[in-house]
Amino acid sequence: MKRWWHRLARWWRTTGDSDPQSLIWARIAATFPPIFTANQWVKQQQLAATFLRHKRFWGADGLTVTPEMAATVAFGAACYAHRAGIAIFDDFIGIVLYPAPFQVLRRWEDETGVVHEWPDTLEGETWAQGPVVLSWLSDPSERWAVVIHEFAHRFDAALGGIWNETWLSAWERAAQEPARLPFSPEALEDPGEFIAYTAEAFFLAAPRLKTWDLGLYSLWCQLTGLDPAAVTQVSHTNRKEPS
Repeated sequence: MKRWWHRLARWWRTTGDSDPQSLIWARIAATFPPIFTANQWVKQQQLAATFLRHKRFWGADGLTVTPEMAATVAFGAACYAHRAGIAIFDDFIGIVLYPAPFQVLRRWEDETGVVHEWPDTLEGETWAQGPVVLSWLSDPSERWAVVIHEFAHRFDAALGGIWNETWLSAWERAAQEPARLPFSPEALEDPGEFIAYTAEAFFLAAPRLKTWDLGLYSLWCQLTGLDPAAVTQVSHTNRKEPS
């Protein structure tokens, strides 16, 4: 595994517009919403490259992690770092990638002392004292949702907890209209999940989140240093219809 990591690190230090790095960034960008200004796009690549140089990647269940897979994960993490800096993710060493959703064994002891165990199938998981664990899903939009979701948990922890009155107000509103949310109603499971699911909406469906709750959208803008809805709207406005 160490040899693989050194090969990837050497590959990523390559520079120049004609090298594989530029081609991989282009392929990654093609599957992600156009949420960056020109300057932010340059910074996004720099942040992602820094993340990649300082993290290790492990493939589970026989998965071989390719440079493009690793770069995709790094790209997702970098979305959170435009204001806070990529050093916010210095508290963990790397990422485990599964080729599909994976199972973990859950344990719970009830009030009578009886221990209950059951298997739980997950697409991603973030450990407080360990790596970020992700599934490499075949559908790009679902894959991005998992990456953005799990790094939202890391981002929340790195900033010491971002829950405040704005979150609480949005939570209470969401509980009253769960059928009209721009994100999964599973967000109402707990505050941590609410943060992670609204992060998905912020990066992947920004205009919908902004329309639903401007205060919450503005808070995400403040935290990340990005304004995805504005860039997305400009991008769609300037896009020419095929002739």
